[in-house]
Amino acid sequence: MKVVTDQEDQLQAMGIPRLDPDKSPDLYAELFRIARRIRESERTIVGLLPTGPDVAVPPMAVELGFALADACEGAVAVVDANTRWPALKGIGTPRDELSKKSGFRTTWLADFVAVITPPKSDGSEGMRLEGLDRLLREEIQGFIHVLVDLTGFEQAGEHWGMFDVLDGVLLVGHAGVTREADLMRLYSDMPPGAVLGVILIG
Repeated sequence: MKVVTDQEDQLQAMGIPRLDPDKSPDLYAELFRIARRIRESERTIVGLLPTGPDVAVPPMAVELGFALADACEGAVAVVDANTRWPALKGIGTPRDELSKKSGFRTTWLADFVAVITPPKSDGSEGMRLEGLDRLLREEIQGFIHVLVDLTGFEQAGEHWGMFDVLDGVLLVGHAGVTREADLMRLYSDMPPGAVLGVILIG
């Protein structure tokens, strides 16, 4: 799967280099295992919820998006849901697709992987869930799977407002750092059956 050079350069500048499966076979195998689990679960919209403010979800979300596209052989989107401080806002090209309904922008990184970023923040305190809700309900029909980075939502408990549109959640923590108590706290916050598992990075 070939990535267009300008997007690849933008990812590199943001500290998200593309993973080379040949150079990092063990890491790619783990991402592919998680991707296959998502595919087999038949959950379309999956949230990625960090266990704390120090967990960097966007790099892992993008790499998981590529692995998921390989696993399902279809189009996958990675949605930067943080409308206040979007981590992926630096990705973009003149060919991007801008939604007139939700205001979100779609940038294709490769033939089957897209990043969807929110419109510019208006400085409000809330996450502006209305546009995100519209995006996930009405504008993802062409994607087999959608990964939603929920960074920032856990700090204000706003992930509760997402459960009507999410099919499941993966908790993302730091290997050797994230405590069992942190995981159990988040588990207790979720509706029964919502948590698909835990991803430990780093």
